[in-house]
Amino acid sequence: MTFHFQPLREQDLPLLCDWLNRPHVAERWDGAVSFDQVRDKYVPRLGGGAVSAYLAYRNDVAIGFIQSYVAARREGGWWSEERDPGVVGIDQFLADPNDLGKGTSAKATRRTGAPC
Repeated sequence: MTFHFQPLREQDLPLLCDWLNRPHVAERWDGAVSFDQVRDKYVPRLGGGAVSAYLAYRNDVAIGFIQSYVAARREGGWWSEERDPGVVGIDQFLADPNDLGKGTSAKATRRTGAPC
């Protein structure tokens, strides 16, 4: 089993929108979202920037999403007090609820290293 990450591309946005609206993701992410909301939020993240977004693959099949960011550069939210420029945050989810609870995310980040 191999894992890798590919930078999010504009053509991935319909898939990401589908995933974000799956109940197990929506309840812990942004809630239900429209395609326009996904496009508005994630197009600025294409090609890097303050937040870098990726699709996660297992054996060349897209299985989830991961994004990374330098915490001190984020305003508001969980990291509003962070000043250490070496602290990197990641957010991730698996698209298929059947993958939950099996250590898939841990295996993917351990084997390949989280994209930071």
